[in-house]
Amino acid sequence: SNAFYETLRNANEKNIMKDVAMFSATASAIATMVNEFHKGFLDEYVENMCAFLDYLINVKKYTCITEVCPYNEPTWAFMDDTGYVDLKSYYSLCKKLDSFLRECNLRDKIKLNLSDGNTIKGSSEIMDNLKELSDIYNTHSYNYPSDCDNEDPYMESKALSKKANGYGAIHTFGEFGTNACVGSYVARDIDT
Repeated sequence: SNAFYETLRNANEKNIMKDVAMFSATASAIATMVNEFHKGFLDEYVENMCAFLDYLINVKKYTCITEVCPYNEPTWAFMDDTGYVDLKSYYSLCKKLDSFLRECNLRDKIKLNLSDGNTIKGSSEIMDNLKELSDIYNTHSYNYPSDCDNEDPYMESKALSKKANGYGAIHTFGEFGTNACVGSYVARDIDT
């Protein structure tokens, strides 16, 4: 946790804006969480997230925190054992977070960075369902080979940006790499 606070302290000093993104540990933890959403866990998750943000922004005075991503890569995180993605739970999470941030007087201090969809279709669907809430949509893309001519990623970005702008938000690629990934960390097409 010292590294976390040191990162925020340095960002504050250098006026570098930060997004606080929430993660879960394992697929089984995620599955448990999705199942528990309907039993009150969603409220607890959002309340804890807001308490954490309140502490960082109002107590510790980290003015560098300008965005929150309530759940990283929901298209993976809310997938059950059969491969079904239950984004309704993600939408509920985002709506509750927006409401709770307003109750805690934090919503005017922090932007909602939503989506993290990993395809045009996934990002587009999330945009349609959260258009009233999101300030920023971001996509994680590992869909193209390293030798592509950049036309397809450019057109993908252009289409998603146009859609986000139509909802009064912006679109960005939060992660972008090639389709030569093995697991989460290894890319077969580059030397490191």
